[in-house]
Amino acid sequence: MFTVSRYLNWRSNNSKNCLLGIIKELVHQAHYFCDLKEYLLDELGLLKDVFIMNGYPLKLVMRTIEDSWKTETKKTVMREMQQSFDEEEQKEEYFEVLHAPYIHGFTEQLQKKL
Repeated sequence: MFTVSRYLNWRSNNSKNCLLGIIKELVHQAHYFCDLKEYLLDELGLLKDVFIMNGYPLKLVMRTIEDSWKTETKKTVMREMQQSFDEEEQKEEYFEVLHAPYIHGFTEQLQKKL
Protein backbone atom coordinates (compact mmCIF):
# COMPACT_ATOMS: atom_id res chain seq x y z
CA MET A 1 0.00 0.00 0.00
CA PHE A 2 1.34 3.41 -1.01
CA THR A 3 0.87 6.24 1.44
CA VAL A 4 1.49 9.87 0.60
CA SER A 5 3.59 11.35 3.36
CA ARG A 6 4.73 14.59 1.75
CA TYR A 7 2.76 17.79 1.94
CA LEU A 8 3.91 21.39 1.93
CA ASN A 9 6.57 21.78 4.58
CA TRP A 10 5.72 24.13 7.43
CA ARG A 11 8.85 26.15 6.65
CA SER A 12 7.96 26.51 2.95
CA ASN A 13 7.26 29.87 1.37
CA ASN A 14 3.47 29.66 1.79
CA SER A 15 1.05 31.51 4.02
CA LYS A 16 0.25 29.94 7.36
CA ASN A 17 -3.45 30.07 6.41
CA CYS A 18 -2.73 27.90 3.37
CA LEU A 19 -0.76 25.40 5.45
CA LEU A 20 -3.46 25.30 8.12
CA GLY A 21 -6.05 24.80 5.38
CA ILE A 22 -4.22 21.66 4.24
CA ILE A 23 -4.47 20.16 7.73
CA LYS A 24 -8.11 21.10 8.12
CA GLU A 25 -9.12 19.72 4.72
CA LEU A 26 -7.39 16.38 5.20
CA VAL A 27 -8.86 16.00 8.68
CA HIS A 28 -12.29 16.87 7.24
CA GLN A 29 -11.87 14.22 4.53
CA ALA A 30 -10.93 11.65 7.15
CA HIS A 31 -14.11 12.38 9.11
CA TYR A 32 -16.22 12.35 5.96
CA PHE A 33 -14.92 9.16 4.35
CA CYS A 34 -14.10 6.91 7.33
CA ASP A 35 -17.24 4.98 8.18
CA LEU A 36 -15.91 3.21 11.27
CA LYS A 37 -14.44 4.96 14.29
CA GLU A 38 -11.39 2.64 14.29
CA TYR A 39 -10.59 3.65 10.70
CA LEU A 40 -11.02 7.30 11.56
CA LEU A 41 -8.70 7.08 14.56
CA ASP A 42 -6.08 5.27 12.44
CA GLU A 43 -6.33 7.90 9.70
CA LEU A 44 -6.09 10.80 12.14
CA GLY A 45 -3.03 9.17 13.75
CA LEU A 46 -1.43 8.79 10.34
CA LEU A 47 -2.19 12.42 9.48
CA LYS A 48 -0.68 13.57 12.78
CA ASP A 49 2.55 11.66 12.06
CA VAL A 50 2.74 12.90 8.47
CA PHE A 51 2.29 16.54 9.41
CA ILE A 52 4.85 16.31 12.19
CA MET A 53 7.29 14.76 9.68
CA ASN A 54 6.64 17.78 7.44
CA GLY A 55 7.60 20.23 10.17
CA TYR A 56 4.17 21.27 11.42
CA PRO A 57 4.08 22.22 15.13
CA LEU A 58 2.76 19.34 17.28
CA LYS A 59 0.45 21.64 19.29
CA LEU A 60 -1.12 23.02 16.11
CA VAL A 61 -1.70 19.57 14.64
CA MET A 62 -3.16 18.18 17.87
CA ARG A 63 -5.41 21.22 18.41
CA THR A 64 -6.70 21.02 14.83
CA ILE A 65 -7.53 17.33 15.21
CA GLU A 66 -9.18 17.85 18.61
CA ASP A 67 -11.24 20.81 17.35
CA SER A 68 -12.35 18.77 14.34
CA TRP A 69 -14.50 16.43 16.45
CA LYS A 70 -16.94 19.17 17.42
CA THR A 71 -16.99 20.78 13.97
CA GLU A 72 -17.36 17.55 12.02
CA THR A 73 -20.06 16.20 14.33
CA LYS A 74 -22.04 19.40 13.79
CA LYS A 75 -21.57 19.12 10.00
CA THR A 76 -22.75 15.50 10.05
CA VAL A 77 -25.88 16.37 12.02
CA MET A 78 -26.66 19.26 9.67
CA ARG A 79 -26.10 17.05 6.60
CA GLU A 80 -28.45 14.38 7.99
CA MET A 81 -31.08 17.01 8.81
CA GLN A 82 -30.82 18.38 5.26
CA GLN A 83 -31.22 14.87 3.80
CA SER A 84 -34.34 14.22 5.87
CA PHE A 85 -35.70 17.65 4.91
CA ASP A 86 -35.06 16.89 1.22
CA GLU A 87 -36.85 13.55 1.58
CA GLU A 88 -39.83 15.30 3.22
CA GLU A 89 -39.88 17.86 0.43
CA GLN A 90 -39.88 15.13 -2.21
CA LYS A 91 -42.78 13.41 -0.46
CA GLU A 92 -44.81 16.61 -0.56
CA GLU A 93 -44.20 17.09 -4.30
CA TYR A 94 -45.62 13.68 -5.21
CA PHE A 95 -49.16 13.66 -6.55
CA GLU A 96 -51.41 10.69 -7.10
CA VAL A 97 -53.01 10.63 -10.53
CA LEU A 98 -56.48 9.26 -11.13
CA HIS A 99 -57.34 8.23 -14.65
CA ALA A 100 -61.06 7.89 -15.11
CA PRO A 101 -63.30 7.85 -18.14
CA TYR A 102 -65.37 10.93 -18.84
CA ILE A 103 -68.99 10.63 -17.75
CA HIS A 104 -71.10 13.69 -18.42
CA GLY A 105 -72.18 15.34 -15.15
CA PHE A 106 -70.34 12.90 -12.86
CA THR A 107 -66.79 13.84 -13.97
CA GLU A 108 -67.39 17.55 -13.40
CA GLN A 109 -68.63 16.92 -9.84
CA LEU A 110 -65.69 14.61 -9.13
CA GLN A 111 -63.21 17.25 -10.30
CA LYS A 112 -64.71 19.82 -7.94
CA LYS A 113 -64.50 17.43 -4.97
CA LEU A 114 -60.92 16.41 -5.70
